[in-house]
Amino acid sequence: MEAFSSKEPKRQKFALFVLDDIVEHLGPAYFSEEDFSQIVQTVCNFVNNKTSSIRQAASYGIGVVAQHSGSAFKVNCQACLVALKTGIEMEPTAKVTEKKIKLTQFHHARDNAIASLGKVLKHQNENLDAQTCSEMIQYWLKLLPIKHDIEEAQMQYDFLADFVLQRLETLCGANPVGVAEQLAVIFGDCFNIKFFDDKEPAQAATKLKIANSVRYLMDQAGSPVSETFRQKCEGLEAKHKQNIENAYVYQGPS
Repeated sequence: MEAFSSKEPKRQKFALFVLDDIVEHLGPAYFSEEDFSQIVQTVCNFVNNKTSSIRQAASYGIGVVAQHSGSAFKVNCQACLVALKTGIEMEPTAKVTEKKIKLTQFHHARDNAIASLGKVLKHQNENLDAQTCSEMIQYWLKLLPIKHDIEEAQMQYDFLADFVLQRLETLCGANPVGVAEQLAVIFGDCFNIKFFDDKEPAQAATKLKIANSVRYLMDQAGSPVSETFRQKCEGLEAKHKQNIENAYVYQGPS
């Protein structure tokens, strides 16, 4: 498309959103394998763009691909993971850090890349080989909590809570102590009104999942996870420790 060769960020961003919609609403079955891979690669090529809004659109697009491409994702898996890792690990330039709005845009782009990695793990688990899956789970966990994109953060924490309650052994892998410590940090940060409002049913449902996860980690996860989780929670700063205590007793909207 002509828009992709344009030097105008608005046109490039619009074209990326069009591709995102094509993937979501048509899916890979509409295209030949070669054409679909070209669409995915085009999205991947913009994840390291110097413009944050372009990176955000492209990073979000990889999440759409993960959600809607089914087994066709396997052919494009490596390209998607490499692109996301590149976007996540980009550092803000001095020009970005000197302006609050630009820095906020930078963080939103990074958050979208982290969230899309989570969507790969959620929707494409069966299309990742065991070693890659294990490595990406640990990498994703270390990138949480998400601080800026509230909507993406909510979805990631919902997935994380499901992971804890349903597949904790897989989540822990060969590093149960490190994972338990990181879960304390994540849940200590996210269990607050910034992310979850009891007046919103979907948010309240996720909040309850997190509360159940905290109780499970505290009391039922077994050694060494429960011991490590409790110890790490005790050492959190006051407001995060309070969030954990609030989560432990939370039973849903009153």
